[in-house]
Amino acid sequence: MQIGLMRHFKVVAPQAKTFMSAPEFKEWVERYNNAEVECTQWNANDDIEWNLCYSSALPRAIKTAQHIYTNEIYIRDQLNEIHIAPIVEARLKLPLSLWLIAGRIGWLMNLSSQERKMDTLFRTAAIIDEIESLTDNSTNVLIVTHGALMTVLSRELRKRGYTGRVINRPSNGTIYTFSRHLD
Repeated sequence: MQIGLMRHFKVVAPQAKTFMSAPEFKEWVERYNNAEVECTQWNANDDIEWNLCYSSALPRAIKTAQHIYTNEIYIRDQLNEIHIAPIVEARLKLPLSLWLIAGRIGWLMNLSSQERKMDTLFRTAAIIDEIESLTDNSTNVLIVTHGALMTVLSRELRKRGYTGRVINRPSNGTIYTFSRHLD
């Protein structure tokens, strides 16, 4: 059994002000979640036939999955990106990169402004449970998802005995493969 994790194609990022307040950052995240993707050439791993395809429910992942997979795509909220929000509700204006870094640090620290880390771990375990319950040793599953969630998914797969590397900074449109032989 092989599971391929793929980060959606590159997003046509919405314009961002040089400095943003918390409300402006929330608005930018919403625009990013609904932005178009650049459907380009991708690393297809031609030696692997993908029998099933799962996708995040966010538009950028669905569009990517539809571009690369011609059969039915199973869309799951559990594969959505780890939600990011301002760590403080202030009029303080920060650059986009600082808002993004602060949000991910807030997630790691379980700040109440972010998705709870335990919730993220539960939903990734649940989607892998679903996939494993529906497949056998000869099934190859492609999962189209998002960068931060791929790190969590790769750790969950390795914890379950899959071989493959933990993904820390995935490239858009590249498939990272994990293998396991079921008995």
